[in-house]
Amino acid sequence: MGMKKLWKYVVFTLLTVSLSLMFWLSSAPNERRIQLHQQFPRDRLFASPTVSDKNERGPSFNCTVRPQILVVYSKLSELQSLKKFYKQFKLSVVVYYVYSRQALRLYSYTESDMECSASYALVAFASIQTLLHMESDIFEDILTYCRHVNATIVISASEVASPDHRMTFTKRWSTAVKDKSSSKKALFWINFASLDKVDPLKESFGYILNVTSNKFLVATKPGSTVYTSLSTLQQGTLMFSNHPTFLPLATIRLLRNQTSLNNSVMSYEFSTVLCDKGLIDGVQKLIVGGEMDTFPTSLLVYDWLPSCSPTNLFPFDPLKRFITIDVDDTFMGREGTRLSERHVKNVLNFQKVSRNIVSNFHLNLGFVGSGFDQGNLEEVKGNHLLLQHKDDFWWFPHTYSHINCVKRKSIDEVMDNLKKNKEFAERVGILDKFTGYAVAPFHSGIYPAYDRLYEAWSEVWGITVTTTTEYRHSYPQLDRKGFIYKGIKVLPRHNCGIYSMHTYLADVDGNKLLNSGQGGLVFHAVLFNPITFFMTHFNNYGGDQLAMLLFNELFQFINRWTNFKLVQESANTLSELYFSWYPDERFPLWTNPCSERIPENIKDTTVNCTNLPSLLIVGPQKTGSTALHFFLQAHPLLKANYPGENFEEVQFFSNHKLYLKGVEWYMRQFPYYSSEVILFEKSATYFNSQFAPQRASALLPHAKIIIILQNPIYRAYSWYQHVKVHKDPIAMRMKFEDIVQYSGSNKSMNALKDHCIKPGLYFELIQRWLLRYSPKQLYLVDGDVLKNNPVLELTKIQHFLGFNVKTFFDFGQHIKFSVQKGYYCRLVKDKLQCLGSGKGRPYAPMTDMTYQFLYNYYKPHNKNLVSLLQLHNFSLPTWLV
Repeated sequence: MGMKKLWKYVVFTLLTVSLSLMFWLSSAPNERRIQLHQQFPRDRLFASPTVSDKNERGPSFNCTVRPQILVVYSKLSELQSLKKFYKQFKLSVVVYYVYSRQALRLYSYTESDMECSASYALVAFASIQTLLHMESDIFEDILTYCRHVNATIVISASEVASPDHRMTFTKRWSTAVKDKSSSKKALFWINFASLDKVDPLKESFGYILNVTSNKFLVATKPGSTVYTSLSTLQQGTLMFSNHPTFLPLATIRLLRNQTSLNNSVMSYEFSTVLCDKGLIDGVQKLIVGGEMDTFPTSLLVYDWLPSCSPTNLFPFDPLKRFITIDVDDTFMGREGTRLSERHVKNVLNFQKVSRNIVSNFHLNLGFVGSGFDQGNLEEVKGNHLLLQHKDDFWWFPHTYSHINCVKRKSIDEVMDNLKKNKEFAERVGILDKFTGYAVAPFHSGIYPAYDRLYEAWSEVWGITVTTTTEYRHSYPQLDRKGFIYKGIKVLPRHNCGIYSMHTYLADVDGNKLLNSGQGGLVFHAVLFNPITFFMTHFNNYGGDQLAMLLFNELFQFINRWTNFKLVQESANTLSELYFSWYPDERFPLWTNPCSERIPENIKDTTVNCTNLPSLLIVGPQKTGSTALHFFLQAHPLLKANYPGENFEEVQFFSNHKLYLKGVEWYMRQFPYYSSEVILFEKSATYFNSQFAPQRASALLPHAKIIIILQNPIYRAYSWYQHVKVHKDPIAMRMKFEDIVQYSGSNKSMNALKDHCIKPGLYFELIQRWLLRYSPKQLYLVDGDVLKNNPVLELTKIQHFLGFNVKTFFDFGQHIKFSVQKGYYCRLVKDKLQCLGSGKGRPYAPMTDMTYQFLYNYYKPHNKNLVSLLQLHNFSLPTWLV
């Protein structure tokens, strides 16, 4: 009996513990959901907190979907690669940290609440773990959003948590768990296998990659297969599912026996890319097992973007690609590396065959006249055969002697060389083939811009289009951009892995070269860019004719795996297309021409980059910036720019017309001084300029920035009085209170209202500068203190600039209050020197009602400003305390 009682007691205890454990497991997720829901309240997901019912079901009317991608991540390492991948398509990317407390804004509404804008066309999860760690309520909102606007989801599963990992799903993805035992209760499941760790695969000798035929793929050509050894397969994740909602887009069949490829061979078939057709939750998803930037994953993701997006993500035809192959240094090269007659005949045949794939294909020959008729007899014959078939090629000019333009001392020397090449072109009968396109040897002078080259090009040749590999940086080349300068359109150019020193197969890694065209670097240049200019060299078509080997592989590979239509068009046509697609790239972004990142062979050594300012007073307007600029000039080691067309302001970074004058023009606005002197400028238009923070940080990344914070209410009123004195017609007839409270559609009225109110939105505008400069580079001047005790602020600025005891300046001996003027002035040679009559002008105070209106308008912005300043340890201005 004793044993039976003991046995019953043990059984009862175990049942009690089991039931308690089951209850705890079932309740814990709900408790956690409630806690996290308090951290991430639903109404923070939306931009319109006043319309709470929309937060539950989304807006009841149609929304315009922005062509943006939301990237959700849980690790910084995941974010960088995924963000880079999408940006290579020139897509706008917004990132969201899965543990963040910041709002995830899926919708935004107009003030009238009658128009809706949906923020994202696609949501990309950086990993499976990111999806699992996201609070379920937030993910439910994302699913609801996707259903409402027909947005899709892409999930990267290239890294799994364990070598063998099953994910089971109930009706909603947000309840996903990793428990294998629960798979019987689930509606569907996905098996994940890490490619390099799953035991059955270790004995495999090879694999077959296949893209399946389905309605989701447009750019990818289904049915193509590739067979290779397992050692060439990159790390990744293989997937398998039991539910018809999952459609394999790319499959891998791993084989045990490399010599037998028939179905009787023991093999394992898995998916590397899965499509969820949305049969369960109404949202289409793409689950990617391979690295995003490797073939075929990159092609399939690209294909998914336009095929399943609710809006037009790309401004161009996603199935069309424009390709141009430049042949630099034509007629130039060492003896034994140039083209013989045999080589030229092979080139002509290559062009003929390539036109079956690339419409209107012609090699684009960049000629160097001084090299003509040089080399051995066979090479001289090759030169003449090229000219006999000149109509089979396109032609563009280099320089006659292949000079490095930035190393020339004068523009006359550059122009003489260009003129000689033009005379050569006329003499041999290729001048009429000129289309307005040119490339500079070494890419020198295009970026950083060498003004003398642009001027010489325009005068001698009338150049309208060029290309460069240097803007904005040489590498990574898939992030290159275009710009327009001095009337010449500059397009991005791409390397193909063979350079001027490569003539024979022995000079290169042959496998790497061919792989570049077979889904590698050169293929991805075409995939990521609707327009590609490839750089090759004359000698790449001699010897073993490496360029032809590469591009033949590229054309065949594209034809086999894609439905891309390859076309060649003139540079002028392509430049017009490019800047119609990417109008934001019209303006260049100038960087320091003496930067260490610029190769020495294209660096202009005549440029004195010490003549750039290291201090900017950026405003805003009507806060005392002119007075601060005036006072600082009293310091012997602080030197301002020369006065110009905007009086004391340069306005280089905020004025498009002035910015397009270039860096050389900007440096000429400053005097030359020793390295001890700090050059500075004040342009109050910089503070609220959309472009100034990025432009300034690109050219002056180490500069220090001064911002003056005046009470935005008084700043707005001061601006109104300023334009009224200058006879602004609206300010002359309208009261200040009528302008700031205006809600109509008159453009002139709204423009004046914005100029009064918008520069006072300090919270939003300071954040722009903090995106480009560190908090340590910013100093915030208290506008009230500057007005009433300028010496105190000037002393603090000296500490900010790093002046030591030897260089410290006693402003108190040089700044004195003028009773007659009613404000502080400079003491120069024992005489007070004050600002002009336009400064310190008295005017009637605003009404109490107007003050209260503006106080209420700025209150939430100022509240956010306090939090921002405290976050970065800035002192609060007295008017804000």
